[in-house]
Amino acid sequence: MYDQDLALVREINTHKAPNDDDITTMGRLFMRYQGSAGGEELKQLISKTVEQWGMDRQGILDHSKQLWQSGYRPGQVHEEITVGSGADQE
Repeated sequence: MYDQDLALVREINTHKAPNDDDITTMGRLFMRYQGSAGGEELKQLISKTVEQWGMDRQGILDHSKQLWQSGYRPGQVHEEITVGSGADQE
């Protein structure tokens, strides 16, 4: 699992700005690895990535919680409707 998580964080680290999936993934990984022995490379990369976004651990956890409470589910795609019957609705 560690190797998969490390690869995922390396991928997310290439994003200039986080999307909802990135936020919730980093929140999940912060929780998974907090207080665990080892995994220093992963923990440091998580912290570095979050700092690049102008956030800290608590900010990611708070934002992640807000997303989940708003009905977010992994893999959701939020697209703006610009054509069709839903385009004129607010």
